[in-house]
Amino acid sequence: MELKSLTIDVARAAVQHRKSTATSIAEAFYTKIQTDDPKIGAYLTLSKERALAKAAEIDKLAEKGERLPVLGGVPVAIKDVMVTKGVRTTAGSKILG
Repeated sequence: MELKSLTIDVARAAVQHRKSTATSIAEAFYTKIQTDDPKIGAYLTLSKERALAKAAEIDKLAEKGERLPVLGGVPVAIKDVMVTKGVRTTAGSKILG
């Protein structure tokens, strides 16, 4: 699956119809982040373990044939100005980091 052309609809359908897994999509995104982020510095905090755990939950739903949540199987990055439970929020400030 080509990450550059991956849309929400394509990712969700691929997981729902078991052509891919949420876990493999998440792992592919983390591989891309590891490759590219040292050059661009877009991410302040990563939650890989949490993302992979959530992806595994989505994969279990898909295996059972259950309907996925709206963003089930879709990797999401959240800007560091949004407070996220269990994740450090700094708003890009060294004072808050």
